[in-house]
Amino acid sequence: MALAVGMHSLSNTLYLWVTSDLKALLNEKKRAFTAGDPAELRRVQRELKRSLKESKDAYRKKLEERLERNQTRDVWSGMRTITGFQKKGIRSADGNMDQANELNQFFNRFDSSSPSPSCPNIPLDNNGSPSHLPEPRTPLPTSSPSPLLTPYIDTNMSPIPPTGLSFTSGQVRRELERLNQRKAAGPDGISPQMLRNCSRQLCGILQHLFNQSIHLQRIPVLWKTSCLVPVPKKTHPVAPSDYRPIALTSHIMKVMERLVLSHLRPLVSPFQDPLQFAYQPKVGVDDAVIYLLKRAYSSLDRLNTTVRVMFFDFSSAFNTIQPRLLRAKLEKMQMDAPLVSWIEDYLTADLQYHSETCHLQKYSDDTVIVGCVENGQEDEYRDLVESFVRWRRENLLQLNVTKMKEIVVDFSKSKSPPSPVCISGKDVEIVPSYRFLGVQLDKLEWSTNTDAVYKKAMSRLYFLRRLRSFSVCSRMLHMFYQCVMASTIFFAVVCWAAGIKAKDANRLNKLIKKAGSVVGCKLANLDKLVRGRMVLKVRTILYNPSHLLHNTVDKLRSSFSSRLLQPRCSKERYRKSFLPSVKLFFPAKEQVTFRGLQRFKGDRRGGRQERRKRRGERQERRKTERRKTEEEKTGEEEDMRGGRQRGGRQERRKRRGERQERRKTEEEEDRRGRRQERRKT
Repeated sequence: MALAVGMHSLSNTLYLWVTSDLKALLNEKKRAFTAGDPAELRRVQRELKRSLKESKDAYRKKLEERLERNQTRDVWSGMRTITGFQKKGIRSADGNMDQANELNQFFNRFDSSSPSPSCPNIPLDNNGSPSHLPEPRTPLPTSSPSPLLTPYIDTNMSPIPPTGLSFTSGQVRRELERLNQRKAAGPDGISPQMLRNCSRQLCGILQHLFNQSIHLQRIPVLWKTSCLVPVPKKTHPVAPSDYRPIALTSHIMKVMERLVLSHLRPLVSPFQDPLQFAYQPKVGVDDAVIYLLKRAYSSLDRLNTTVRVMFFDFSSAFNTIQPRLLRAKLEKMQMDAPLVSWIEDYLTADLQYHSETCHLQKYSDDTVIVGCVENGQEDEYRDLVESFVRWRRENLLQLNVTKMKEIVVDFSKSKSPPSPVCISGKDVEIVPSYRFLGVQLDKLEWSTNTDAVYKKAMSRLYFLRRLRSFSVCSRMLHMFYQCVMASTIFFAVVCWAAGIKAKDANRLNKLIKKAGSVVGCKLANLDKLVRGRMVLKVRTILYNPSHLLHNTVDKLRSSFSSRLLQPRCSKERYRKSFLPSVKLFFPAKEQVTFRGLQRFKGDRRGGRQERRKRRGERQERRKTERRKTEEEKTGEEEDMRGGRQRGGRQERRKRRGERQERRKTEEEEDRRGRRQERRKT
C-alpha cells in the first residue's frame, strides 16, 4: 500500500559564515549606493571586506576544529556549503493534489495480482493466475481495509503448521542498534533514533510481535504501508515516468526483513544464479564488467569472430513481480509453508544460461546477453534471446524495447552490416556505445568512457578550487578530492585503465596533476593507482571461493618461479585487458596462474636469456661451495698433523668452531643474495 505525497520546494542554503553584523553592513552598503555617496560607499566596502574575511576565517577554524575532533559529517556539510557542491531541490510547478494523485496512480499501476494485458498469450486459470505454475494454496482471510489498524486475526480458524523460524531478543536488539538514526520516519511516525535508543526496552516486545507475525502468516497493514517520495531522474522532469519513487517504510518492518533475510540467505544460496553479481558479499559492479569484458576479449582473440552484446531494460521489474509466481519459486526450494506465505521479496530466477560462446549475466535487474558469433553463425545467440523473452513473458515481466540497446564488436576487415534483433515486433537499436553499470562500453577502445570521466572530473575540479579559496587545510582539501574527484576518475578503473590509449591516459594524469597543485601535495597518478587496485581485485578473487572468476585465477604452486604465467594472447587488445595485464603488477610472493589459458613457451621463466643467466649463476655458486669444502678439508688435515705445535686439542676445537661460524655466515650471505636476485627478476 502506498500513500501519495505532494512535492515541496526547497529554499536556498544560506552561507553559514554570514552573521548579523555582515547583513547590517550589506544593508548599509545598499543605502550608500542608493544615496549616491561615493565616500561612504568606499568606507562601507572596506569594512565589509574586512568583516567578511574575519567571518570566513572564523568559520574555517571552526571546521578544522571539528575535523580534529573527527566530526566528519559536520565537516562534509560545511565543505558542501562552501563549494556549492550539493544536489539542488526540484521545485514543483504548482504542487497541487492533482499532480500528487497522478504520480500516485502511475507508481501503483502494477499493484495488481492479475497479469498484464501486454501478455495475452499466457494460459490462465479461473482465478487469473498462470496455469503452468503449481496450484497455489488456499489464500488466507484478507486484512482490514483500514491502513492504520492491524488486521483482525480469527482465533477459530484451522491450526497453522509451525515453522522452524523464530527470533530471540538478542537478535532483535542487535538489529535495532544497527539502525541509522538520521533516516526519516515511516508512515507509522516511529523514528529510528527512538528505536535505537530504546532497543533494550523494546527488543522483547518486538520479538513477540515478529514471532507472531511469522507464526500467523500475517503482516500488519501499517508495516506494509509506504510513503512514496518522487525523486526526479532528469534535470527538468515532464512526465510521471521522469520520476523515481522512493518508498519510506516502517523501520520496524525493516528490522524484521533483515532478520528474515539472515535466515533465508543460506537456504536460497544453492539456487541462486552464479551469473547474478548483485546481492553477493565482496562482489561489485567491477566484477560484473570484468567478467563481461573477459568473455568479449577472449572471443575476439579468435579469427572471424564477432561479439554481440544486448542490454535489456525492464519496466518496473520489482513492481511487476506476482506473489503467486514467487510462491511457486519458493515452494520449489522446499521452504517452510508459513514462511513462503509471508515472504514478499523476489530472491532468484529460473532462467540460467552459460556456454563457451553465449552467456546471460545479471546485476540485479540489469540483464545482459553476450554472444560470440563465429563465421556469421548467430543461431545460438538469437535462440538465447528468444528463450529469455519467452521466460520474461511466463514470469509476467515487461520489456521496454525502446530502451533496449545492442553493441556489435567486429574487427574483421570484410565485415557486413549486422542485422538487428526483433523483439515484440520492434528492432533493437544497434548503438556504438552504452552506459552499463556506470561504465561507458564501446568497441573496446574506451574513448567514450574516458571522455565522460574527464568531463565529469573537470567540472568537479571547480568545486575543489572554490574550497581552496577558503584557505582550508590541506587535509580537508585531500578529503574533498578523494570523495568528489577521485571517486569519479577511478570508478571501476580496473576494468578499463589497462586498455585505454596513451593520449587518454595522459589527459587523466594531467587532470590529476592539476588537482594535486590545488590540494598542495603529490597525488597518485593513474598507473600507480591502477596497479594497487588490480592487486587488491586479484586478491579478492583468489580468497573468495564463491567468486565466478576464482577457478580462472588460482595460486601457482611452484617453488622456483617468481613470475606470473602469461596467457596466450593473439591480439594486443586482449593482452591489455584485466587478466593478462595483472601479471605485470601482482607481487612475486603471491604467485598465480590462469587456468584454461595457454602460455608462451619462452615465458615460463623469463625467456632464453634469463635462463642462461640463471644457469651461469648456479654454476658459480657450485664452484664456490666446492672450493670452500676443499679448503676446510685441507685445514683439518694440517690441524691433525701439527696439533702439538698449534696448541693441542683445545686449540684445534677453537679453530674448528671459528671455521663453522665463518661457513654459516657465508651461507647466510649467499641465501640473502639469491633472494634479492629473485626479487629483482
